[in-house]
Amino acid sequence: GSIIGNDFVVSFNDGIKTFASPFHYNTKDAIIAGAVLTTTALLFSIDDETRTYIKKQNSSFNDGLKEVGNFYGNIYPTVIIGGGFYTYGLFAGNDNVRTTGRMVFESVAIAGLITTITKSVFGRHRPYTEDGSAKYEGPTFEPDYLSLPSGHATVAFALSTTLANRIH
Repeated sequence: GSIIGNDFVVSFNDGIKTFASPFHYNTKDAIIAGAVLTTTALLFSIDDETRTYIKKQNSSFNDGLKEVGNFYGNIYPTVIIGGGFYTYGLFAGNDNVRTTGRMVFESVAIAGLITTITKSVFGRHRPYTEDGSAKYEGPTFEPDYLSLPSGHATVAFALSTTLANRIH
């Protein structure tokens, strides 16, 4: 088969392993997952106060920082960076660089799928609805109710984590 076809199969199989991994957790994995979920739940108790505080921190620097974060959490950097690595590695015959590009796409795709499913299941109201942080619709596909977890944070962390692990 072709290199691209083989890369697609590897990524697909990695996705299957990712979704099956909770069924293979050992005690340490379960404790870590429980700690993350508990911490997340506890942070909800200060969500409204945190949002109010952040909204009051207006400055050109903070606005610029927000724009950088908004851009980096968008899909475009992933396409540019992942596509750049993959294309360069493919044409230069550099398997390590090509694999890094594949892993960028793979990590964002898998994390994005998990995030999309989670958003749809919880149906948490977006902050601009002004309904409060505890308002959930339950299963939905309405954009106004898909705020948790953050898609921008998911993309930024998936991209950054992959690059940090591959490039060291």
